[in-house]
Amino acid sequence: MAKDRDESVNLFAATAVLKRTKPLLTEAGGVRKARDIECVHRMRVATRRLSAALELFADCFPRRHVRSWTKTLRRLRRALGEARDLDVHIVFLRQFLAESHGFRGGLAEKDFRPGIQRLLVRLRRRRANRQRKVVRALNRFEKRGILEDMRRILMSVQAGCESPDVAGPAIRDRARQAILARLEELLALESCVERPESADEHHAMRIAAKRLRYALEVLQPLYGKPLAGYITAARNAQQRLGEVHDCDV
Repeated sequence: MAKDRDESVNLFAATAVLKRTKPLLTEAGGVRKARDIECVHRMRVATRRLSAALELFADCFPRRHVRSWTKTLRRLRRALGEARDLDVHIVFLRQFLAESHGFRGGLAEKDFRPGIQRLLVRLRRRRANRQRKVVRALNRFEKRGILEDMRRILMSVQAGCESPDVAGPAIRDRARQAILARLEELLALESCVERPESADEHHAMRIAAKRLRYALEVLQPLYGKPLAGYITAARNAQQRLGEVHDCDV
């Protein structure tokens, strides 16, 4: 962590990252119970938002701590992601069965419904097994005290700043560079949109849209409402590409 950096950067960074630690605490109970699949989804998104803020301001905090935080968040997110993929598959097949009821097309309903139902049984078994892995990952995360360590470091950074200008030129320059870099990542993949067969590039573009969106959300306090439209546009691109990716998977 650089000691000579403009304090506005350190203070903004600590405040932004600290804000994104709270949702992880909120969703932990629901993830353990596994009654609402959206708990896993929200906690996974929370780890992504927290990691995005850390990535933007990694040099504002002790390097060894950032490495540990990032690594532990990645492990938890991977376990949540595997569970989320199965949840998406199960929901998709359940909806397909419901919508196909009474179907009278070229393939009779009685021919395909039993096979889909058997597939659903298998996916539910896999999801139950995956839940144990999710709980173990969450136990490790909590046992290591990552959030407590993170909050302690971040609050010490906040306390070390002597009322700097939180919207000064240093943090605005930092924000401009970060937004432009992520926008370029997204636009570099623009040509793949017209190629339905480019599944890997579509997935990469979805990730780029997500990275841009999360960066915009972190930096929005510097710009206020004018940034809202761009956040919405990035979210829409991410969601459309996500729907395509779910079908590819």
